Amino acid sequence: MNLPILRIVVRIFLLFAAFSVYASDRVEKAESILIHPPYSANYVCGEHWAGQFKYLGDALGADCTIGKLVEEDGRKWVRRYSGDGRRNEDWYGWGADVLAPCSCTVIRIHINPEANLPGVLGKPPASSITFETLDNVMILFAHIANPLVRVGDSVIGGQIVAQVGNNGYSRQPHIHIAAWRGESPLQLRFDQTAMGPDAKQE
Repeated sequence: MNLPILRIVVRIFLLFAAFSVYASDRVEKAESILIHPPYSANYVCGEHWAGQFKYLGDALGADCTIGKLVEEDGRKWVRRYSGDGRRNEDWYGWGADVLAPCSCTVIRIHINPEANLPGVLGKPPASSITFETLDNVMILFAHIANPLVRVGDSVIGGQIVAQVGNNGYSRQPHIHIAAWRGESPLQLRFDQTAMGPDAKQE
């Protein structure tokens, strides 16, 4: 290998090593929280990366949407809606039960009565429930509908607390989840063992 190519390879290696140290350092600085899955059905979450949003209710949050195994023309794959998805009722998660994230207390509920059309952003703020744990962690569920709890209620992880809605700054039926303690956002981890035999495999 000639000298100029060797120098390029060494520089790439050093950059990669420096980035790896930076990335691992960033991960170690962010505390995480283990919470109950938001649904008893299959779901996927799109995550908000560090720095994407500053507000504690958004920072390091996740947008979780229910999916269903669908067969078409002899092939099966997970889809989030039937047809063209232009109606909320087309989405498999619309109106599905939303499960409490923890053994905690309901400290705030906000209702936005306007349901958005899929693909069209509504006006914030979204309907939401905010929970608080005994160790002062706040957990927000946004874009909910039909809350089944009240401020001051104690809940346990997995208890039904609302249904999936589509309101506020949202384009489709889903639940946005975020957690924080004080001024620090927390990374979300879902307790996969809590899904287990209760998860609906459709």
